[in-house]
Amino acid sequence: MLDVSLGQFTPAWYQPRDWLQILHTEGITGTSTSTPTTVASAAPEPGPDKVMATVTASSTPDLQEAWLGRGNALAGGKHYEHAVMAYDRALSLNPDLAEAWLGRGNACIELKRSDEAFAAFDRARALKPDLAEAWLGHGNAMGDLKRYGEAFSAYDEALSLKPDLAEVWLER
Repeated sequence: MLDVSLGQFTPAWYQPRDWLQILHTEGITGTSTSTPTTVASAAPEPGPDKVMATVTASSTPDLQEAWLGRGNALAGGKHYEHAVMAYDRALSLNPDLAEAWLGRGNACIELKRSDEAFAAFDRARALKPDLAEAWLGHGNAMGDLKRYGEAFSAYDEALSLKPDLAEVWLER
């Protein structure tokens, strides 16, 4: 079971290290348990500014999805370095998780690590050739690397897969 609610992050209360410490001290290391464990509750009170992930760590798929969700939440809060670490943890559990490669690539783009982003998007495309967002990210990485012809080809492929993907039109 994975329940992730994502809202605006407020850096004053949001500390990614704390969440990682909770994971460590709660013993969520990839082993099975049958009891639900709250791994993060960042907001001091209910409201739109919260990130919450409740995970029943009953299997590796649940745990990899939890790490993927955590990476997405961290990236949404512009904590890209920590997001990369969360995606890496998800990928250590399942190296064929295309969405984690996609998230890792997006975080690396934000960190100006275009070579790493290129490799992550390339892996996501290999796993899911019909994932338009991976083609978009590949185009962004190619643009950052000043390989504009390849960037436009990747954008064209993204549009052929998902013509209404607005981000592609903005990047072209």
